[in-house]
Amino acid sequence: LLTRSLAELNRGDLGLTPGHTTTFEVHLGDSRYEDPEPRIQFHKALSERLESLPGVQHAGAVSRLPVTGLFNSWGFQYRTPDGETPWGGADIRVVEGDYFEALGIDRVQGRSFEATDSPESPFVVLINPTLAETYFPTTDPLGELVGFAGRQWSIVGVMEDVSHDHRGSFAPKIYVSQPQFAWDRNWPMFYAVTTATERSDMPGLIRQELAALDPSLVIHNIKPMREIMGAAIATERFSFALMGAFAAVAVILATVGLYGILTFSVGQRTREIGIRAALGADIGSLRWSVLRRAMAVVGVGSAMGLGMAYGLGKVLPAVLFGVSPADPVTFLAVPVALAGVALAAAYLPARKATRVDPIDALKLE
Repeated sequence: LLTRSLAELNRGDLGLTPGHTTTFEVHLGDSRYEDPEPRIQFHKALSERLESLPGVQHAGAVSRLPVTGLFNSWGFQYRTPDGETPWGGADIRVVEGDYFEALGIDRVQGRSFEATDSPESPFVVLINPTLAETYFPTTDPLGELVGFAGRQWSIVGVMEDVSHDHRGSFAPKIYVSQPQFAWDRNWPMFYAVTTATERSDMPGLIRQELAALDPSLVIHNIKPMREIMGAAIATERFSFALMGAFAAVAVILATVGLYGILTFSVGQRTREIGIRAALGADIGSLRWSVLRRAMAVVGVGSAMGLGMAYGLGKVLPAVLFGVSPADPVTFLAVPVALAGVALAAAYLPARKATRVDPIDALKLE
């Protein structure tokens, strides 16, 4: 079950396509960027400079990268078809530049942010399908208003769900543009720069562009997006691998144990087999009698093992990913595999015992 969970974890859909993407974090100093306008101009300029670098396809930023956890959960008000205005909750993410394009996050409906979405224009937001299904299940979310941070925001687009962790967990999200939300606070921004091919020189080029804008700023945590995604599942991958190694040892012990027990059992019957052979018993029927006894033992053991596994599996849902604790494939494959081991373990000593000369077998005490 854990091995299958690891396989599902590795091929899980997180809602993004990182490609050759380099990420880094920028914190603007409060003294020089206390007002919103310098923040807006800096992030706009940095995004444009990064996107103009040779080989760069897209560059943008967000207040929290995917698969690194929930970050900034806010309450918001929305209007129901009945005219009520209840409160909902969403993870707020601030976006700059071509962030969605840089990480391969598709647009599902409506539009994305545009250069005209300025502090002077109507306030707009993007949402994800999870929020749309949760709070607007029977209506088109485009054009609906959500209220938070003391303002009303119009929904103009729906972006594909992106997981906030390595398990493909989707929570309601609201995306706001950095120019329209710069007044709120001096948000740290995580940039994503995507190139057509792998570029080892990209960290150096990024540092040059940042220094050209503001030499006093420092880049933090510059690394490929794939490394961030890999680090997110590293702990569980190690745990699954470790448990898988113990499982492999258990299979080996079961195999050796079955072979040893069945070899001993057949050896105890060597005289009986010799007598039956001397009386004219068919060799094939003698071997089948040995295999039948072995399979009876394995059948009883498998039934007990499956019952125990099913009971213990009830404590695993929090650990498993993409696999049911009563996964039929697993519960069928394991007994079949052990039955194959038992057949081999029984057949070899049975074949050896039935090839003994009946006269020699009769001499055994």
